[in-house]
This record gives sequence, C-alpha cells and structure tokens, in this order.
Amino acid sequence: SLASLGHWLKGTGGTAGFDDFTAPAQAMEKLAKAGDEAGLSKTIDELLSLADRVVAPPELQLQEEGRRA
Repeated sequence: SLASLGHWLKGTGGTAGFDDFTAPAQAMEKLAKAGDEAGLSKTIDELLSLADRVVAPPELQLQEEGRRA
C-alpha cells in the first residue's frame, strides 16, 4: 500500500504543482518495495512535514471544517 501511495503522490504532487513532494514520494515507493522500515519512517516524517506547510485557500478550509463537523 505504501509503495502505491508513494507512486500516486509522486505523480499527483508534480501535476498539482507541489514539486517538493516528488523526490520523497519516489523514495517512499522505493523504500516500501525494499521493505526498509527505518527509511520509510524517515521519509514519511519528511512528507508529513511538507504537508504541514501546505496552506489551503480560505474557501477550501471552510469546506474541510464543514466535513469535520
């Protein structure tokens, strides 16, 4: 599953203009296929850190808050 998610994120991130996700997503795919749990943990932390820096436009933030309620 992690290899598939890495592959998806590698393509989708670049398509959406989030090029910073490409290299770590590619690493995630490769590490998952190799079964490298330590490397995966570090790479997932890197991806989560990148995701925390993404700021959604206010209208999307309101939509997300409505889904959580």
